[in-house]
Amino acid sequence: MRYWRHGIWVAAVLVTGVVFLVADRNGDLGKTEPLTAVLGFGLSMTGLAMSLLREGTTEDGRRSPQERIDRLTGQLAAVVQEQWQAEWRLRRLQDPAPLQVGWASADPWLSDHRENIGGPEDLSARLEQITEAFAQVPSRRLVVLGEPGSGKTVLAVRFTLDLLEHRQPQDAVPVLFPLSNWLPDHQSLQEWMTASLTATYPGATWGRELLTAGRILPVLDGLDEIPAPMQAHAIQRLNAELDADAPVLLTCRTQEYADVVEHGDVFTAAAVVELQPLPIEDVSACLRRTARPTRGANGQRTTRWDPVLDWLRSHPDEPAARALRQVLTSPLMVAMARAAYDDTEEDPAELLAPLPRRGRPGTAPPGRLRTRRIPRRPFRQRRARPALARLPRPPLATPADTRPRLVAPAPATTVAAAPTRADPPPGRRDSSRIRGDSRRLRSRGSSGRGDGSLRCR
Repeated sequence: MRYWRHGIWVAAVLVTGVVFLVADRNGDLGKTEPLTAVLGFGLSMTGLAMSLLREGTTEDGRRSPQERIDRLTGQLAAVVQEQWQAEWRLRRLQDPAPLQVGWASADPWLSDHRENIGGPEDLSARLEQITEAFAQVPSRRLVVLGEPGSGKTVLAVRFTLDLLEHRQPQDAVPVLFPLSNWLPDHQSLQEWMTASLTATYPGATWGRELLTAGRILPVLDGLDEIPAPMQAHAIQRLNAELDADAPVLLTCRTQEYADVVEHGDVFTAAAVVELQPLPIEDVSACLRRTARPTRGANGQRTTRWDPVLDWLRSHPDEPAARALRQVLTSPLMVAMARAAYDDTEEDPAELLAPLPRRGRPGTAPPGRLRTRRIPRRPFRQRRARPALARLPRPPLATPADTRPRLVAPAPATTVAAAPTRADPPPGRRDSSRIRGDSRRLRSRGSSGRGDGSLRCR
C-alpha cells in the first residue's frame, strides 16, 4: 500500500513537469495567469500526494495504525477460515451436505423487551439462513438455544464460515470462543478473549488491539459449559462490558439459559431462538443419501437403511419405532448412526428389536431382542473419533422411559429361560467347583511361593 502511494506522488511530479514543459513550448510561462494556474496545479497535486503519504506511514516510515489493523484483521480472517473449514470436513458435514436444522423464536420471557431488540418477532429459519437471520436483528445479538446434541456448535461453525465467505475488508472477523474455560468471576470478557486468542493462535499478541478496535465478532459457544453458579455472572459481564453496538452470537442449552434468566438477567438487546427437532422425513432422506449403495433385487440402488426406514414409516406405533424416531431427531445421533453403520459392515437393522439382520420385520424369535451396543469398529478412526469426541454430549441423567437410545427397550413381559446345568438354581452351591478351587489354592501354596500372593485370572 505504501509503494502505491509513492507512485501517486511520483505521478503528480511527472504531470506537473509535463504541464510546465507544454506551457514553456507554447510561450505561456511569461504570462501571469497561465503561470499561476500551472503553479497552483503543481502545488495541489504535490500536497495531495504528500497527504496520502503521511496517511500511509508514520514519521519513522512504518505502517500507520489503521493499515496495521487492516493487515492483522485480514491475516486473522484467513487463519480462522482455514481452521473451521478443516473442522467442518473433519465432522463430515460437507459429505454431502449438513442437516438443515431449523429454529423458531423462543418463549418471549427468555428475551429482552421487544423495544430493546427491534426487528421482526418471528426469526424462524434454517441452518443455511443463519447469517440472514442474524442481520435481521438490529442489535446484531442472537442467542441460540437447544437441547443437548441439537446442533448448536455446528450452527456456530456454519455462522462463522458464512460470515467469512462474504466478509468485506473492513468487516469484523467472527471468532468462535468455547466458553468452557472462562471464569467470569476472575476474568473480564476482554482479558479472557485476549488470552484465548493467544492460546489458539500462537503469536497472536495483537488480540487486544483488534478487540479494542472492534474488528472481532465474538461467537460464544456453550454458556452451559461454564459452572452453573457462574453462568448468571457471565451474562452480567456481557451486559456490563460489551458496547451497545457490539455484535455477538451466543449458544446455550435451553434449560440452563432459562435458569440464568430466572435467577439473573437476560442478554441485553439479544433476540433468542431455539433449535427444533429434526423431522423424520429429513433424517430419512439424509440417511438414504449418504449410505453406501447396495444392489437391489432387480439391480436398483438400495441401502442397508432402506428396510429400517420403511419399517419406521409403516409401523409408527411400535415401541421400537417410537424409540428410534425419538433418537433420530437429534443431529448428534444421526451423525453417530452414520459413523457407526456407513463405514462398517454392521447392519442398522439391529436398531429395531423385531427386525433381524438382513431379514424382514416380524421374523425374529420371540424374546430374542438385539440389545447389544454399537460395536467399536474402526471407521476412519483418526478422523471420525476425534470429531465425535468434540460433539455435544447428551445429559447423563434422564428419565428411564424417555432416555434416547439407539436400541429398542426390552418388552415389559419376557419369558425367563429355564435353568441349565451351567446355571444352578439360586441358593444351591456347586460343591465340586468349590472343592476344585480349594485343591488349586493348596497346590499353589506348596509350589514354593512363600509370599502367599495369588495370581488373578
